[in-house]
Amino acid sequence: LDNFELKDLISSGVFNKNQNSKIFFLNRIMVPINNVQDKTIGFGARVINESLPKYINTAETKLFKKKQILYNESQLDKYSNKKIILVEGYFDVIKLHQSGFSNCVAPLGTSINHDRIIDLTKKGYEIIVCLDGDLAGRNASLRLMNNLLSSKDFELGVKFVLLPKNYDPDLMLESHMKDQLIKLISQPLNLEQFIDRYLEKYFSSNDIDEQFKGSKVLKGILSSIENIDLKKILNQFFQNKSLRSKARQKKQNTQISTAEFGNDLKAKFSAALILFYIENPKSREKIYDLLATANFQSKFRDIRNEIIKKNHFKSTSNELYDYLESKGLNFTKNLLFSNEVR
Repeated sequence: LDNFELKDLISSGVFNKNQNSKIFFLNRIMVPINNVQDKTIGFGARVINESLPKYINTAETKLFKKKQILYNESQLDKYSNKKIILVEGYFDVIKLHQSGFSNCVAPLGTSINHDRIIDLTKKGYEIIVCLDGDLAGRNASLRLMNNLLSSKDFELGVKFVLLPKNYDPDLMLESHMKDQLIKLISQPLNLEQFIDRYLEKYFSSNDIDEQFKGSKVLKGILSSIENIDLKKILNQFFQNKSLRSKARQKKQNTQISTAEFGNDLKAKFSAALILFYIENPKSREKIYDLLATANFQSKFRDIRNEIIKKNHFKSTSNELYDYLESKGLNFTKNLLFSNEVR
C-alpha cells in the first residue's frame, strides 16, 4: 500500500479515511463483487460485531455502479438453467449455492434496479423473486412489481416466491427447511397470483372499508401498467375473477337459504306435533310413540324429553305447560305457538 497515494486509495472506493483508519472495511467479512466479464470491481462486506450499518459496499466509482450490478451475475452463462433466483443479499447467494441452488443473484442494496431485471428477461431468463419473508422483504417485492408494471418494456418473465413470515433463504436452510424452499421456488406465483395474494387481506375481510381499500389498490395497480397488451390481459383476469367470486357468493347464499328453509320446516313440524300432543289430551296415547321417536332438535328435543319422562295422558294442557315451566323450560307455550305451522 505504500506504493499508492492516499487520494488514489480513497478514490478506489475500497479505503476510506475514517476514525484514524485508512481501511474502509475494517472488522468486516469482505466479498468480492465481479462484473459480467468476471473481473473484480468492488467489494461488499458484513460486520463481524454488532456495529452498524450491517452491510456496506465499495463506494461508487467510475467502474462500480451499484444499481447496474447484480452479485454473481458473471456466473449465469456457466449454467444451462434459464431460471434465475433473485435474493436479497450476497450471503443468501453463497448459502444457496452451497446447498445446490445455481443461478442465484442479488442486488447490492435494498433497491432493486427493475431495468436490469427486464434486461435479463429479454435474454430469455425467467426471474424468480425470492426476497425475505419479513415486512421489508414483502414491501421490496411489491416495489419491484410496481416498478416493472410501470415500465413499457416489461413483458412478463418474472415470478414471485413468498417465504414464511420472517424467514430468509439462509435461515430456511439452517432450519432444515430445504424441501419446503425447493417446493416454493419450483412453484412460484405468476404476476396475477402475486397481486391476488397481496389483495387477499382486503377481499377476505367482511369489513366493507377493507374491501373498498382493496378495490382502490387493485385499480391503482392496473392503471399503472404501461404495456398495453399486459394491461388488457390483467384487467380481463381480474374482471373474470370478480364475476366468478360473485357467482360463488350467490351459490353460497342459495345454499344457506335452502338450509335455513329446511331448518324452518323442521321447527314448524316439531312445534306442531308437540302442540297437538299438549292441546289434545284424548289423542295423546295415539301419538305418543310418534312423539317419543321423532328427531327433534334444540329446545324442542328438551321439551319432548320432559314430556315423555312420565305419564301425562290425564293432565290438562295448562298443567302440562306448568310442569314444563317448573323444569326450567320457560316460555314453552310462546315458543310452540310462534313456530307452529300456519
